[in-house]
Amino acid sequence: MLGCSSCAMSCASRTNRSASEGSGERSRSRTLIATSRPRDASRQRNTAANPPSPSSGPTVNSSPTARWRRSCRTAMSMADGKRRNARRAALGIVALGVVWLLAVWPPPVWWRAHTPRCTAMMRLRSDCQTASRSTRYVALQEVAPVLQRMVVIGEDSRFHTHSGVDVDEIRDAAGVDPGAGVWATARALWLHRDRVRGASTITQQLAKNLYLSPSRSALRKLKEAVTALRLELTLPKDRILELYLNTAEWGPGIWGVEAASQSYFGVPAARLTADQAAALAATLPFPRTSNPVFQPSRMEARQQLILARFYGRDVTIPPVEEDTLTIPPITVPEVPPVIDSLLKDTILDTLRDTTRDTTRMRRDSLRDSTKKDSTNRDSTSRPI
Repeated sequence: MLGCSSCAMSCASRTNRSASEGSGERSRSRTLIATSRPRDASRQRNTAANPPSPSSGPTVNSSPTARWRRSCRTAMSMADGKRRNARRAALGIVALGVVWLLAVWPPPVWWRAHTPRCTAMMRLRSDCQTASRSTRYVALQEVAPVLQRMVVIGEDSRFHTHSGVDVDEIRDAAGVDPGAGVWATARALWLHRDRVRGASTITQQLAKNLYLSPSRSALRKLKEAVTALRLELTLPKDRILELYLNTAEWGPGIWGVEAASQSYFGVPAARLTADQAAALAATLPFPRTSNPVFQPSRMEARQQLILARFYGRDVTIPPVEEDTLTIPPITVPEVPPVIDSLLKDTILDTLRDTTRDTTRMRRDSLRDSTKKDSTNRDSTSRPI
């Protein structure tokens, strides 16, 4: 009996506890509902006063300050987008410029073990097949050392010390003080750009012969300088000089030192004398307008300067550009008046005789053709 009563008491206590917990939860829920009702009521009043349009989306504050902020944010985002596009365009232009500067084929390293059969200058000046037939490539050991020395004296006296571009020579040509600033140097280079174009090194001339054109634009000179630096990085000096001697133009249609030596002096390049070597070296700046067989006066003047420098005299060899040279006019000797009148009479008599003979020949040929035509007509008119 005692056990039953204790069980009943525990069940009753549990029931009372659950009832009290349920009443507590109901009271808390009532409190939450009561506190949320004012918020819901205020939200409903605002919604009733400003009903949202079905197409405008969420409600946006339309005060002047908010509109000004939104316009500022829009303008800033557009400006950022334009700046990003400008940076991308600038990077693209720079990348294309770098590719254009480095785009030469075959690459300079190719010439370590290969000899050029046809170059860009050969294709521009003449036909590659004709040039290759008349050109014989020779190694540097087959060229007279005196000619190698003469070419270095006449074309690039600091060939063995610079790295492809002679900065000192460019400054001297433009008349720039070594201590001048960047702006003064750039201004002087631009004002005296014609002189700077004549300060090309042997490596730059090789780059022009192999890959480029004789154009004088600033972009072409920039690509020439970059290509010259690449040639210097990949080839030794002797190889550069050998390639230059075999690809340079020594006269109209004369490519290579061996062809020049045979054409002008009838000897191989290994047997050239000092005077002959100086003459060939003096031909390089203007091979088409002054050479040992065509108007040699300018070539001979430069030849004497090269020989003087070769024998130790302190002389200055000016850079000669082909466009600054003037071809001497062809002078016709004056004819005395008596001889002049006799020549005129002789020429007039000759012309009269020639005209008379020509007229007689035409008349005779016309008479013969007329006789033949009449004979043919008579023969065809006879009955068979």
